[in-house]
Amino acid sequence: MSLPKVKITHAAVKVSSVQKSTEFLQKALGLKAAWSGQDDWGMLKSNGTTLALIEKNLEVHPPHIGFVVDNKEEVDQVYKHLKTLGVKEIQEPKDHRDKSRSFYFKDPDGNQFELLWLPDPLTK
Repeated sequence: MSLPKVKITHAAVKVSSVQKSTEFLQKALGLKAAWSGQDDWGMLKSNGTTLALIEKNLEVHPPHIGFVVDNKEEVDQVYKHLKTLGVKEIQEPKDHRDKSRSFYFKDPDGNQFELLWLPDPLTK
């Protein structure tokens, strides 16, 4: 089986306030909001790189590094592959409110990763 190509799409970090951190990073580094208006998480972009901000008090998403694939079906393909490798800390793929599809998993050292597919509007 050949695996799909993946690339790092984002890093997700915990912040005390998504709104305050968004405003700070926009002013400090010129990052542009890619997903905002919610208290629990937001996304900022710059030069093709995305930083996700996660409200640390709500624990909706874990801090992680995100890898992206080209199509939705590849999310399930990689999930099945990781299961055959015996990855124990892995969540089943699911669709999200922004229409993306992903799952989280941990490597043997406990580092958290997300494998996802993003619909067209979120990739720009």
